[in-house]
Amino acid sequence: MQSSSRSYRDYTVGWICAVEPELIAAMAMLDVIHHEKLRAVDNDSNNYKFGRIGEHNVVIASLPSGNYGTNPAASVAGQMKRTFRWLRFGLLVGIGGGVPRLTGEDPADIRLGDVVVSDPTYHTGGVIQYDRGKTNEGEQRPYRTGTLNQPPESLLTAVMGLKSNHAFQDHPLADHLAQMIRRRPKLASEYEYQGEDNDVLFEAGYKHVGPDIDCAKCLEDRRVPRDSRESSHPRVHYGTIASGNQLIEDSVTRDYWGEEGVLCFEMEAAGLMNSFPCLVIRGICHYADSHRNPRWRHYAAATAAAYAKDLLLEVAPNQLPAADTSLGGQSESGNVHWMVPKNANSLFTGRTKILEKLARSMRTQSQMSKQRTIFVIVGYGGIGKSEVCLNFWGIFWIDASSEETAKQSFADIVKLCGANAANFEQVKTWLANIRRSWLLIVDNADNPDIDYATFFPSGNEGNIILTSRNPQLRDHATVEYEDLDHLDLQDATSLLFKAAWIPESSREDNREAAEKVLQVLGSHTLAIIQAGASIKLRFCSLEQYPIDFKKQEKKLLEYCPKQDQSTYGSVYKTFEISATHLESSPDPSAADALGLLQILGFLHFQEIPELMFSRAREEAIAIRKHTRDNGPRDKIYQLSELQISRLPVFILQGNDIATDSLPWQWREVLNILESYSLIKISGIGESSSFSMHPLAHTWTRIRHGPTSQKKGWRAAGTIIALSMRSGGLLDVFYERLRSHIGAYLDHLDHSVPEYLAEMTELEVLQTHYRISILLAYMEETPKLRSLLQRLETFEAWTGASGTSNLLIQTLTAGCFLDEGQHGIAAELLEPLVENDRTGNVDARILLSQIYNAGKRQQKAINILEHTVDMQKKQTAPEDWRLLRSQHELGVAYCENRQYSRAITLLEQGVEFRKTQVPTTLNLLTSQRLLGAAYIGIKQYEKALKVLEQVLEIQRTILHVKHWELLRLKNGLAVAYIGMGGGHYEKAAELLEQVIKIAEETVMPDDPGLLTSQHNLAVAYIRIGKNRYERAAEILKQVVSIRVETVAPDDPDLLGSQHELAVVYTKMGKNRYGRAAELLEQVVKIRVRTLAPDDTHLLVSQKRLEVVNRLIEAEKDAESKLASGEMV
Repeated sequence: MQSSSRSYRDYTVGWICAVEPELIAAMAMLDVIHHEKLRAVDNDSNNYKFGRIGEHNVVIASLPSGNYGTNPAASVAGQMKRTFRWLRFGLLVGIGGGVPRLTGEDPADIRLGDVVVSDPTYHTGGVIQYDRGKTNEGEQRPYRTGTLNQPPESLLTAVMGLKSNHAFQDHPLADHLAQMIRRRPKLASEYEYQGEDNDVLFEAGYKHVGPDIDCAKCLEDRRVPRDSRESSHPRVHYGTIASGNQLIEDSVTRDYWGEEGVLCFEMEAAGLMNSFPCLVIRGICHYADSHRNPRWRHYAAATAAAYAKDLLLEVAPNQLPAADTSLGGQSESGNVHWMVPKNANSLFTGRTKILEKLARSMRTQSQMSKQRTIFVIVGYGGIGKSEVCLNFWGIFWIDASSEETAKQSFADIVKLCGANAANFEQVKTWLANIRRSWLLIVDNADNPDIDYATFFPSGNEGNIILTSRNPQLRDHATVEYEDLDHLDLQDATSLLFKAAWIPESSREDNREAAEKVLQVLGSHTLAIIQAGASIKLRFCSLEQYPIDFKKQEKKLLEYCPKQDQSTYGSVYKTFEISATHLESSPDPSAADALGLLQILGFLHFQEIPELMFSRAREEAIAIRKHTRDNGPRDKIYQLSELQISRLPVFILQGNDIATDSLPWQWREVLNILESYSLIKISGIGESSSFSMHPLAHTWTRIRHGPTSQKKGWRAAGTIIALSMRSGGLLDVFYERLRSHIGAYLDHLDHSVPEYLAEMTELEVLQTHYRISILLAYMEETPKLRSLLQRLETFEAWTGASGTSNLLIQTLTAGCFLDEGQHGIAAELLEPLVENDRTGNVDARILLSQIYNAGKRQQKAINILEHTVDMQKKQTAPEDWRLLRSQHELGVAYCENRQYSRAITLLEQGVEFRKTQVPTTLNLLTSQRLLGAAYIGIKQYEKALKVLEQVLEIQRTILHVKHWELLRLKNGLAVAYIGMGGGHYEKAAELLEQVIKIAEETVMPDDPGLLTSQHNLAVAYIRIGKNRYERAAEILKQVVSIRVETVAPDDPDLLGSQHELAVVYTKMGKNRYGRAAELLEQVVKIRVRTLAPDDTHLLVSQKRLEVVNRLIEAEKDAESKLASGEMV
């Protein structure tokens, strides 16, 4: 789920720091950094950083470089307050000078790295101001000039909460610091605890000795003895902080103020406290004497930032602050007449973007223009349209769910206001003539058959907000409209925590579990509230909810607690209202819309391509024509009238043999569903698709009984199978089916007996054979294997003969190939191909792939050359079947290092395919292979030109994890390595991407993954010295896996062993012996298996000679050293 961009209104905590270490510490403490680019505001020269701690969005500003003191601090705070008008409070966080008191009635054993927090007393607000100037050892003391305001009450309440927490448990500052170092290890040396030995306190009055900043010349017997602490963790001290433009470097003055109760000195707070209410938090980096040492500045900045983080985790997050409590002083005027049937929802969260839009439109447009303000909010049920409106005061609420309820609402306005109006029209006239600002909210305007403009009073007075599920009502907007979608991740998580009553202190630990719940619910606002209620009442835990949801979808969607029904409602009910409207509509297309929903429940909810339905229709028409001309189609590998009969009439009429595209009813159906916000349409032409909210998608399936569910599932399978037209090129469209096939098969796995009942055996096999072909193409081997096991329970499948049997066994052999069982796959397919008299190309190509995978390249070449020769006699040069066979022959040539022959074939094939459909995966795959062949003959520039063009296209049409895209990136990286020079870093970057994805999706011994890891290690070796260790680690892992999985003479294993020897050689003399061992083994095998002039053999022999000379030179040097010849 993508997080939406934030605005000024989203930031409610202002954090100010003075120097760079403080800014770095503040950034490092953020849970999430926001990379915002907010529009610059006039007269604001601050540079802001943004992020989140807990549930609080934080804006951070620092003083200009080299500027310190109260005046620069006041300037920064003032600009921040003007720009971020919704700040609830501020924090001034940084370093300061400590005032240790080891004796007296109220001792304070303050050490370097401890934290001091401003805390009001009977006499001060927590911060006092003293006179300006600089005080050095023995000079005149500063004097107090005033007491400053105390921090905001919300912060003082949180401070009290922290004090009570820490009375029973350890302060978590050390945990925050450790987490910071784990996440940002580069900070470790400076921002970690600097050691007890470096924390020295000298007697008051004893001045620093010498010009150096360290105290090497200061007398040790003038040090103040202090007991060692049990732990190095920082402690927190609460009390008075002294602030002014004066730098205190005088221990006598320090102790004078210490007797007055001061715990710390700093130089910024006095400029802020009266105009920018904040809490002052200081990490102690020196003792306000002449023995100042910058060593502790960074760690002290970090401890202060850690306390600030802990404080924010304690402060209860609110939605936008009340008007008179925000630092920006935003004020709202109340209303005289208030007609709202709902209570404001205490769980209301987020929606700051639309709140700002509404505030801007309602407050300014109506004042500056004679045109009435009409603002339209569109979204599906339960998303929070009405709750958004409840954040505005002085409104009249119109229930527009029907004409009757709307007119009754207008009548209620008359009663409330005492107006003289007898009927609906007169009420509107009365409103039109009131010379006061009013807000009319027309809610639940969802019925497409009602003209809602009739509810608007005439004239230009007043403001109107219209909420609807129907996107067509956007046309009523005179200022702006907003399509209200799901909450962003941060707001959705916050809402779930609130609704589930999960305390602040444990929210970070539960964040991952919460996000899994949100994935299930699609961040639907009402669903999140209901889920929170279930968790709060302990029906299930946060971790268990996603599991329970899949088991009890309908129950959980309908659930609402007995108390506070108006707050919770029912998610199921919000969608069912739309269905009720459709069921009662006289429009025939409304019934068709319900029929389409029945099918959509068994596809994936995202990006359902319209092309799938149009292609299904075209294939059905072609089958129907063929049947009329040639008789029934009764083979397993054919689709027939059995499938066509499952299509709904709005896709294909009973006897339709027209050749046009989808009938007009189809567009009507989609428009109706979109008008109810049940689907969202995107794209145009062949790229057009539509999506559903995941909960609406679940509802479409569970609202039906078993009979309707079976009907919907069968139709979904038929549409998928028909959309893969028989014959033609395998193009990028099939990738768009991947998620939908998965969703369809999930229901087959869960409900096999019920869903297959009442289907003939032939229909089951025909539909699912076609789907099996798609799974094989997509390399979805586990799904294919599972489906084949289902089909093997049918006698017609296991007893098939002739072409049907060959095709079935080809699918099975493909599974064995993908599972690495090359021998079994070959044994299964070889006799079938040998006895085949139909010239089945698919089986022959698969057998060649089996041979290639088993390192029997020559056998693969033999069978493919025979297949190509056979096809050339029967088909045209541009026939897609011939081009496919030539492509596979090119693969075999490359595997056998016959690159020139591969290039001749592939260049010809690429040119033919360019004349067909330029974006087919077949063409792109052939171009990728052509690039690999160019690499094989070291024509790296040609390879780069081809591969970079392919990558540019594939990035736009393939998922980032698609296997073809990963192969392409790997090949492109090899070309970069071949180019040399500055291309090594590019290669490494690509390969790191490939490996990260591959490690999530394949086993560690996957050949493709091992190849990418090998290539990455080679790139690291070429980059140079600082990458040798990592390269060696990778190659050792690759070699260890290949030793266990391939033969000793496997070329890939030998290549990895050779490169490991190379990196050992570069790492220095301690590795020469191991390098020599590896190279001797590689050379021995290559001498036996390769020709004497083979490049790979010659390179290994040369490298071995170099290593042996290095070993001899090392021995000679050691001998001379032993004999005293070398000094």
